[in-house]
Amino acid sequence: YAWAEKVGWDLRAHTLIWGGSESWQMPGWTLLPSLPAEELYNACETHIRRETNYYKGIIREYDVINEPVHETWLADKVGDSTTWKA
Repeated sequence: YAWAEKVGWDLRAHTLIWGGSESWQMPGWTLLPSLPAEELYNACETHIRRETNYYKGIIREYDVINEPVHETWLADKVGDSTTWKA
């Protein structure tokens, strides 16, 4: 960050959450069929808020959900509104 700041670059982050169902896209515990959709939604929201608040003023732009058009597992599980609200 110090170097980017020194040369005048804004930082951009990729990605806060993924839409897919692979263990490299989402934490393993989120993939459990027994996890209620509301709990998964809340965990995603908490993660997004925590990261953006922590890096506020440092990271200027985020890819919040990666590839939501063809990686639809998350939207299928918790509802498409998660894409729009994120």
